[in-house]
Amino acid sequence: MCGMFLRLTRSSRALTCLPTSGEVRTARSPSAKSSHEILSGVSADSFDFWLGTWDVSWGGEGGQVEAGVNSVTRVDDTIRELFTAPDPAGAYIGASVSRWDADAECWRQDYWDNRGYSAIFQGSRSADRMILERIPGPGPGPLTRLVWSDIAPAAILWNYERQNADGSWESTWRIRYARQETGGASATL
Repeated sequence: MCGMFLRLTRSSRALTCLPTSGEVRTARSPSAKSSHEILSGVSADSFDFWLGTWDVSWGGEGGQVEAGVNSVTRVDDTIRELFTAPDPAGAYIGASVSRWDADAECWRQDYWDNRGYSAIFQGSRSADRMILERIPGPGPGPLTRLVWSDIAPAAILWNYERQNADGSWESTWRIRYARQETGGASATL
């Protein structure tokens, strides 16, 4: 993306191009790593399984399959996401910046989209899943979280979950990730 990263600012809710600096890494081509190897250890590298360009799909209204692309890169000590999907009512664009907090030993993610949604999440690896819970805002509402599971080099299952009154979790948005072919080696810019 020519050294730029799209970000939806909270104050203006407008897309802004921010220059990137430093190292940019994308995922290596799919390998024989198991999900345990991909998620081993809770550290600044424990989110690297997500790096790359992904075709994403989910069930839409009336059982219709909807699709988009999610591009995830590492820039210095942050992981930056740009999620895009066409929509009859206008394109959906979401962006996040995730950073490892070494003191708290967890990931923190700021997420914004072009429809006015913004949230801050934090969390880390739990067994074979990556779970980030939303930091509650000023208003009441159910606890929500992001869950990456079934993690493999070429595919991931992602769920946006809401906690029910009884403490159980239900998925409100399930996305299947399929890694786009990159033709081989990882890219470092």
